[in-house]
Amino acid sequence: MTKLCVIGAGVSGILLILLLQQSKQIPLDQLTVIDPFFDGGDLARKWGSVISNTPWSKTTDAFARFLPSVALPQWATHLPPNLPTPLSVIAQLCRELFTPVMSKVTVVQGLVEEAELNGKTWSISVRKNAAIHVLQSSHVVFTQGSSAKTLDLPIPSIPLEIALNPTLIRQYVKPDQTVILFGTRHSGTLIIKNLVDCSANPITAFYKGTTPFQFARDGVYDGIKLDAATIADTIIANTYPSVKCIPISDISTLIRESKRADWAIYAIGFEPREYTIKKDGVIVPSPLKNSYDGLTGVCQALTHAWGFGIAYPNQAPDGKNWDVGIYSFLEHMNGQIPSILSSIGTT
Repeated sequence: MTKLCVIGAGVSGILLILLLQQSKQIPLDQLTVIDPFFDGGDLARKWGSVISNTPWSKTTDAFARFLPSVALPQWATHLPPNLPTPLSVIAQLCRELFTPVMSKVTVVQGLVEEAELNGKTWSISVRKNAAIHVLQSSHVVFTQGSSAKTLDLPIPSIPLEIALNPTLIRQYVKPDQTVILFGTRHSGTLIIKNLVDCSANPITAFYKGTTPFQFARDGVYDGIKLDAATIADTIIANTYPSVKCIPISDISTLIRESKRADWAIYAIGFEPREYTIKKDGVIVPSPLKNSYDGLTGVCQALTHAWGFGIAYPNQAPDGKNWDVGIYSFLEHMNGQIPSILSSIGTT
């Protein structure tokens, strides 16, 4: 039995392992990391072509502040600090930093199907090919990532990761095909530009709220910025006549556009990947929805369990929004390391 099991080796799982390594207060051979791929997570597999909405300097500043013991590869220090990068670059950085650590922790490649807490011991069932392996740990951290939300509409849909890729989306959308898009935040705005470049016509983007675009420059906490803001300004200026932005409350237009749409795309957020979680044989409802503390990462309905990353984002200072991103993940997890280590040390 190990002391701590980290479920998920995407960006947040890797950053957590690096923080624990830096602390030097837990033997790395007492850490188990479970992941199906160990390739950098969704940032590498799905979202690599998406341009970050923050400059590269914010990523390097986060490492300098919270992981000063980690030396960045030379290539990472030579990128333009004031420009954003594709998310694949961030995934590459995390993967390279994690590679030398992998030989020091217990690595289990497989897909978690169930995590059960019996007393003070966690049993994690992992599917490796056709076999199920059960691992035990006294503590667990969920960093399994999230999947894009969708709606149940009778319209062929394009996966979000395809819609955000300016090359792959052309394999779906042909000139003058009709597309409806749900969501006009950062991802949705980037998708509109991809659809324009595919010559889709018309493109109807449905949005919540009073305006289609909310900008960071106007003081909106998680408002769009950089490339997304530039695209939004172009749309507002009516540069793209094929694009219509309609409030989701306009039911008549929603029904009419849905009936003639060739494709639907959903850029409406993410929901945690879930698997069965039990406590003493009884299934526990989603920890995120019922007992997750966004300030500490603690899953309160369980014992010795935390959640981090996009599946378990930390609550923003305003108490309304949720923070995601390398800097936010590192800042939040770094603040919880003492309590995690204290819990491990007392059991």
